[in-house]
Amino acid sequence: MADSLLAKLGDLTFTAEEQDAVVVTPDAVAIPAEDFASSLVGKVVSPPTVDGSQLIRKFRSIQKDDKVLSISEINPNFFLISFASPANRTNVLKLGPWNFQKYWFALEQADPNWTIHDYSFLHMCIWVRIHNIPLSLMTAALARVLRALVGKVIMTDTCCVI
Repeated sequence: MADSLLAKLGDLTFTAEEQDAVVVTPDAVAIPAEDFASSLVGKVVSPPTVDGSQLIRKFRSIQKDDKVLSISEINPNFFLISFASPANRTNVLKLGPWNFQKYWFALEQADPNWTIHDYSFLHMCIWVRIHNIPLSLMTAALARVLRALVGKVIMTDTCCVI
């Protein structure tokens, strides 16, 4: 069957109209690059495809409409979110990590030159709290050891370190 399909494809011809090249300049059709300063891409990291319209409704219910300009599902489980300002975008990142239907909703800064395949979603910010450390071990030295174990540390609250 594959051979007969290839033979039929070899016989295809184009009309003069179909052979005309289409030239599109990015400036005419692209989202302005400055709009991406206030945008995030998000991916629900899950084996099943989630209902994108449910995620959009849920996200809009959490974020005020004056802060979120648009949310578009651009691929299954993959979203582009535009905010009213870079500060709104940064606030959403600080409030994370996010989840949807018990799956991680990974968010990254949108890059106007990347395709959806360029995003890795391999990292997330989490808050780590360690309980029941003996008082004799509540030291800056132990804090340094623990920091080294968890990966890249963005911030440490050392109010209780002796």
